[in-house]
Amino acid sequence: MTVLTAEQLVRFEKFYDAYPRKRSRIAAEKAFAKLNPDDALLADLLEAVERSKLTAQWSDPTKIPHPSSWLNAGAWQDDIETEYGAREREVIDSFNSTLGAEMGVIDPAIFSERRAGAIRAFLRLSDKPEFWTRFFPWIRDNCTLPPHAGFDWLISPDGFSKVRGGQFSKEQR
Repeated sequence: MTVLTAEQLVRFEKFYDAYPRKRSRIAAEKAFAKLNPDDALLADLLEAVERSKLTAQWSDPTKIPHPSSWLNAGAWQDDIETEYGAREREVIDSFNSTLGAEMGVIDPAIFSERRAGAIRAFLRLSDKPEFWTRFFPWIRDNCTLPPHAGFDWLISPDGFSKVRGGQFSKEQR
């Protein structure tokens, strides 16, 4: 038995059809009724669902919150990152232009929250401005990297410290 009015039920069905995790429908209906969205808020909810579908968290169905939890938390108002920032793109572009041909090009149009966070952490590994514009060319010219090395490994604290510490310099090999 639904707690929704006929008008709310029409809106709820649009929301529930768009929402990727179909769990606890009655709880979702109650949360939706409590929220009582008009057409404008429903449009915001649907847009937020579509943005959320692009995130790394929602790529794993077990990590998608139940619709009632999402509604009760006001998650449609969350700031959702769906593209790389300017500095993150600069790091990717620098890697691609110097090492991409040998190690694989990173497509900046394919956003990954995990990679964006790793790039932000990488940017904190040195106080030197735009150090990455020298780091990647230095690797190209001075290092013999292990087969598992790639962009994500190079920007990790472990990879950065090993490369910077000289473990893969060409002279040692």
